[in-house]
Amino acid sequence: MPAWTVVPMTVEDIDQVVAIERSLFSNPWPRISYENELIYETAHTFVVRHCGQKPEQQPVIAYAALRMMIDEIHLLRVGVATDRQRQGVAGFLISECLRHAILAGAENAFLEVRASNTPAIGLYQKLGFRLIGKRPNYYPDTHEDALMMIKNLKEELNER
Repeated sequence: MPAWTVVPMTVEDIDQVVAIERSLFSNPWPRISYENELIYETAHTFVVRHCGQKPEQQPVIAYAALRMMIDEIHLLRVGVATDRQRQGVAGFLISECLRHAILAGAENAFLEVRASNTPAIGLYQKLGFRLIGKRPNYYPDTHEDALMMIKNLKEELNER
């Protein structure tokens, strides 16, 4: 059993999320983007905390931002603190996000990922996402292509 817990993001988490974001991405989301994610009705944001400490002492070690549109969930952003990478945190977080999406009525999950991000692509494939297309020059900082991936959550729901 992982020593982590996934909980909805709160305004108190934003500073930690933004710090992780800035350490990971060349074109990070600004603080206002995360503040807005907490307001939008279709937004679902989560953080991962390490268990075993008092809640106020549990630092954010990962986060995810998703948007629900009718019966589809779009995974917009995922970040894991650099000292927690390659420990299964991202897979745990995404799996919990997909479980939440299924409970919210999502039938499909979509995402875009940098074509060069082979570790993330491998993780998404391991979690059941499949490649459905490419968005040329998608990322404004590098003009790199994005790969579009989908996971059928309805199939997963039927398997449960």
